[in-house]
Amino acid sequence: MKHSIGLDIGGTKIHGILFREDGKILKQDTKPSIADKSSDEIISNISLVVDSLLSGFDKKKLSGIGIGCAGVTDMDGKFLFNPNLPALKGKNLKAILSKKYRIKTAQENDANCFAIAEYFFGAGKSEKNMIGLIIGTGIGGGIILSGNLYKGSNGFSGEFGHSVIQPDGPKCNCGLRGDFESLCSGPSIMKRYYSLGGKIKDANPSKIFSSKEPIAKKTVSETIKFFGIGISHIVNALDIELIVLGGGVSNIDFYSEINKSVKKYSNEAVRKNVRVVKNKLGDSSGAIGAAIIGMK
Repeated sequence: MKHSIGLDIGGTKIHGILFREDGKILKQDTKPSIADKSSDEIISNISLVVDSLLSGFDKKKLSGIGIGCAGVTDMDGKFLFNPNLPALKGKNLKAILSKKYRIKTAQENDANCFAIAEYFFGAGKSEKNMIGLIIGTGIGGGIILSGNLYKGSNGFSGEFGHSVIQPDGPKCNCGLRGDFESLCSGPSIMKRYYSLGGKIKDANPSKIFSSKEPIAKKTVSETIKFFGIGISHIVNALDIELIVLGGGVSNIDFYSEINKSVKKYSNEAVRKNVRVVKNKLGDSSGAIGAAIIGMK
């Protein structure tokens, strides 16, 4: 039976797992990603996680290492941009780990890893096609078509967060105005709430959705609408029946309202069987997806 290491490298932590192809996590470890430190220090902590996972394990049984990380890389795997760990710009983690451990190493965008994990072992296990959508600090997506990850002509597919919903809306970090991310990411929901005059101290999306404050209710109503429009763009374009949500915002109990909103804005021909559901693998999904690509 195949084994691999999966690494989910985020802005605050590096989560690694030793994974078996039947879906079992045999071992896991976490270290801080220390985003404000140098690339050498970040890479050192990544190596500490890998070393911990390999301790006591026969390396000959390892099929590979998989890396899941936000950002844009060139065709060779060198980071052109990393929003969470800017010090990694110009670094090729895939090449570095492959050379250090002398084993095949693969790398994918974190949203693609999320989609892969949920397709094989999570909410999309019985489906042929699905979208994995991470709603957190930003919004990113992974596309599974006929059981395969679809990456597009240049490898940048799934950027659903930058589809425009409200052209005169707030400005996104990408430069667009009123895109899905600028309206429905975690920070964007809070920003809209306070801009409307919200009074909850230290608000977060969960507090806003559970509050009876009129401003909170207005923010929730707008957010549900924007979610419906944003996801309907995906449904109308790809005729996909299953959308699996991940990220911090996915933990809100809003799925009934979201599904109604998506159906409202989706084409009549495709809306009937559309389902928006919560992920099943939780915080382990990114590492599991990375481990899966590490086996191939």
